[in-house]
Amino acid sequence: MMISANLLSFFCLAGIPLLSQAQQNQQAPLKEHQPELVIPLTLSDERTYSLKSALAGARQLSLKAIEKIESYGEINSHPQTVSINIPLNPAQSGTIALGPVASNTLRVQQELKWVETRTPGENVPITLIGIRKGAMVSMDAYTARLALETPYISLPREIYDILIQATNPTPYQHGKGYDDVVDCGALERYPDLVLGLEPETDEEKDDEDIVDREIVITPKQYVLKTEEGQCILLAQRVYQLGREEVVLGWAAVRGRDVVLDWVNKRTGFGR
Repeated sequence: MMISANLLSFFCLAGIPLLSQAQQNQQAPLKEHQPELVIPLTLSDERTYSLKSALAGARQLSLKAIEKIESYGEINSHPQTVSINIPLNPAQSGTIALGPVASNTLRVQQELKWVETRTPGENVPITLIGIRKGAMVSMDAYTARLALETPYISLPREIYDILIQATNPTPYQHGKGYDDVVDCGALERYPDLVLGLEPETDEEKDDEDIVDREIVITPKQYVLKTEEGQCILLAQRVYQLGREEVVLGWAAVRGRDVVLDWVNKRTGFGR
């Protein structure tokens, strides 16, 4: 049976929309795993990070600033997840990736330690705060919170005093205040700070063989080397009365991913 050239052309043209739709359907699952928005983070001379987006302009990094970006209709009417990365090298830009749960957890889900939090980043349940170099000295602690608007890790007096003895900082006065300067060549001799985390599941709570979960903050994180070659101790003492809260400035999360997950009401810390 012979088919005319005009009729053959008609069938080819009619099939183009179906082919195009099929290609879109094949690409859709891949598109779902792409962050909806990636915003760079820039470190200022005041040692605070700023984020700049076409939606919200430039603002200082904080949990509240992140929540306001999430509320824009162009992204999502309800917060989902935010992945934050602040590099160890202060000369490099950090990033915030905003998107659906799959976008931000797929890349780092194998490396995250999750903690249940009603509001991501706030009232993070912990079991202890300690300082470790071989042996560890620790004390009971109950909550921690992210304070990304400041570089400083705020520690209970007992732990802070031990850290000061170990690092032996020298006060350095300058036009904007003063810094605690430590020996850049001694970082390998400085101790780690350790946060004990609550077990992730009920099964872990009842299993005595489960190794305690912890977040380790190393000297490379809590000591910042400036362009002038000075090494600044980014730790301070908590002065509030009552139950002491550990405040995790951005120094505590340098070099690791942090994921704020509003959908599942949890906070994830990378290794």
